[in-house]
Amino acid sequence: MVNYLFFYQRDFKNKVFCGTTAITAILWVFLTQFDKLLMSKFLSLEEFGYYSLIVSVSSGIMMLSGPVSVAILPRLTALYNSDNKKQMTNLFLKSTSLVSVTVSTNIINNNCYTR
Repeated sequence: MVNYLFFYQRDFKNKVFCGTTAITAILWVFLTQFDKLLMSKFLSLEEFGYYSLIVSVSSGIMMLSGPVSVAILPRLTALYNSDNKKQMTNLFLKSTSLVSVTVSTNIINNNCYTR
């Protein structure tokens, strides 16, 4: 005999997961686009263009630090769980320095050579 309760519980969990994911995606789109909608009402077209440029540049900076975070986070977690705080702090400081130097070098390079 088939246990229908098992299938109902599994299906319910899938629906909850899908619903939560859909709500999260809708909120993400709303929150990332709401500022542009709001600013377009208060700024002139030229000022809004500058605003959009700054938002794009700052998003690019965040994209530069993303891969380092993805690569370093598992190691930081392992060091934290093994109570090796000194190595964890050392790795954190090195990775933060790497991101800071990389991002600031790119910003300085773009500001100096784009004119």
